[in-house]
Amino acid sequence: MFLHIILYILLLILFFNAIYLLVFSIAGEFKLKYNTDYTHPSKQLNFLILLPGYKEDAVILKSAESVLCQQYQTSHFTCVVIADAFMSKTIEALREKGAEVFELPANEKRNKANAIQLYLKNCSIEYDACIILDADNCVEADLLQRASDYFNKGVRILQARRVAKNEENSLSRLDSLSEIINNHIFRKGQRTLGLSACLI
Repeated sequence: MFLHIILYILLLILFFNAIYLLVFSIAGEFKLKYNTDYTHPSKQLNFLILLPGYKEDAVILKSAESVLCQQYQTSHFTCVVIADAFMSKTIEALREKGAEVFELPANEKRNKANAIQLYLKNCSIEYDACIILDADNCVEADLLQRASDYFNKGVRILQARRVAKNEENSLSRLDSLSEIINNHIFRKGQRTLGLSACLI
């Protein structure tokens, strides 16, 4: 009898989980509606792009390059790498490419949120918008222009669409598939129903 009750509880939990996923999967099939009645004049926004990382020397240069190659007026965006335990040669290479580097003190608590908050406390320049990327993220050249278009329409928070970098083997294809599913269910589906998209 006791085992039957546990089984029914487990089935009930699984049922609600399946319904949850089904609702957002169906919602993701519908077209998102954006507020286009916003009357704020379009302007060239000033962006702060943050790339926090802990010992990410192997990937940070490529990520910073993709940010610095934006098809956007260079005077209107700043790329800042928040470097936690980076090698000195990596920091030097980042600065040569045109990125600003904020070196995190060694005694700071090592997590992304603390690193970002510490940088923002020390930042004296005001920006219209801030974009936060993972240290291994590479972005398309029109990211800032597209983000600027959305913000000028009144959007306050924007979650960019993540895609896998390659599909060279079965593992990377599986990673790509998981990104597609996550974008559809937990981002587009939730936004269609008026909820905040899950951050990633």
